[in-house]
Amino acid sequence: MCSFWGVEQGATTRSGRSIPRSCNAVNLENIEEVDFVWLGELLHELVGCQQSYDWIIASHVIEHSPDLIIFLVECESLLKPDGVLAVTFKRMKS
Repeated sequence: MCSFWGVEQGATTRSGRSIPRSCNAVNLENIEEVDFVWLGELLHELVGCQQSYDWIIASHVIEHSPDLIIFLVECESLLKPDGVLAVTFKRMKS
């Protein structure tokens, strides 16, 4: 069984990948560390296991995902059978 806390698209990680240091508008010390940084690979390959999450919270992620269907299928593969996917997204202006 996997033991981890979060997946982030971008940001900084303990593994050494980091956001550009030229950003003056953000205090980089205030950015939470994450366990995994998604760079486009399949999510179950990134985290190394399946059916392990009770919850997945995808906050403002789907508008950045190149393929919504693959993203949703991958989330389903990570969730336990009774797991929940909570999704928020940017309001689209008409």
